[in-house]
Amino acid sequence: GDNTARASGVIASAGGGGAWTLISTQTASSDTEIDFTTLSTDYLDFKVIGSGCRPSDANQTMQVRFFDATPTIITAADYVFGMHGKASGGASNSNNADPDSSMITATPTWKWENDTEATLWFEANFSGIHNAAHYPLMDITTIFYGESDNANPCTGGGALEQETAVGGIRFFPGGGTIVEGEFTLYGRKIT
Repeated sequence: GDNTARASGVIASAGGGGAWTLISTQTASSDTEIDFTTLSTDYLDFKVIGSGCRPSDANQTMQVRFFDATPTIITAADYVFGMHGKASGGASNSNNADPDSSMITATPTWKWENDTEATLWFEANFSGIHNAAHYPLMDITTIFYGESDNANPCTGGGALEQETAVGGIRFFPGGGTIVEGEFTLYGRKIT
């Protein structure tokens, strides 16, 4: 059917399903981590957008972990990931873990700086979250101002190599805290 505009500004097919729905927003203020543990089974996929995120310590990477269904954070070395970027200065950079890591590193080996003007923006999509027969997956696009005074756009993704239903998602810096930033969780229904 034709697309239908809604008062919220969301455009969805008249047939229903597919639009992203705002679930919650968290504002970082010197937090060691940002947790989303309300992943309702009403949603098939999830998206987290981070805006203006800045670490307390220089030379950090953004990390991601999953919670199991209880929800207890999963710290086992069962995560794999690959990230790649090309800095505005022309240098390419990659970061990956396979064999396994205890987290997904959501930036290449370039470091995320703590200067006031050097914030991180990212958009991460999560699938396979509620299906205990699949590995939970994440793809991510990031941009931040970092090492060598360059803009550092990056893409990549990762997985938890456990067949488990996920009860939550955690974002945290490699060290220190997240001084500031907005983290917004969305869900996508298909019916």
